[in-house]
Amino acid sequence: AMTSQITVGQWYLMVNIMPIKHIAFDLDGTLIDSEHLMKYSWDKTTKELNINCGFNEYRKYIGLPFEIILEKLNLHKMNTEISEKYFESNAKNIELIQLNKGVQEILNFLDKYSITYSIVTSKPRSNTLEVLKYFNLPINFFVSSDDVKYGKPYPDSMKLIMDNFNVQEDDIIYVGDMMVDLSFAINSKVKFVHYVSGKGKIFNNNLIANYK
Repeated sequence: AMTSQITVGQWYLMVNIMPIKHIAFDLDGTLIDSEHLMKYSWDKTTKELNINCGFNEYRKYIGLPFEIILEKLNLHKMNTEISEKYFESNAKNIELIQLNKGVQEILNFLDKYSITYSIVTSKPRSNTLEVLKYFNLPINFFVSSDDVKYGKPYPDSMKLIMDNFNVQEDDIIYVGDMMVDLSFAINSKVKFVHYVSGKGKIFNNNLIANYK
């Protein structure tokens, strides 16, 4: 399985055993560690709006689109107010995010071997752009929650990637850390690598699965 300490040799072995043309990455928990920022913004927002819903409840649904999380928390009627405050706080406190180890080395490796890459995230487009700019990540194509009607775990995001890069299911690996990422890969019929140093340690930590 992919860990933050994965070596270039391991990547080389993986992409040669499974002929790969494209790697799609989850963002939160996989390329970046943003949980501290999520907790800060959620606690700040719920306090300001006098909402009794702790971060532990919110955390159960990380990886889903924000509006879906609010539905599951029965807060959808306050979607506009919560979203505005939460994502404003995220933008203002972006320094609370850390880039996971090895990310730049992995992207350099993929460039060297002409393997294209992208991000599939449940973040809004504006916040995703802020993160990419802040860390100077050379990722030119991503699919955000604003780009599809149905986000993860539905396969709509992967279809956009396939169209943009002219690749098929068998050409793609998706890398993520949560169960919703595994479900997304299965629904998209692409190979999946579990980032075991992420937050979603709720299934086999040695998982590299090939779903047809």
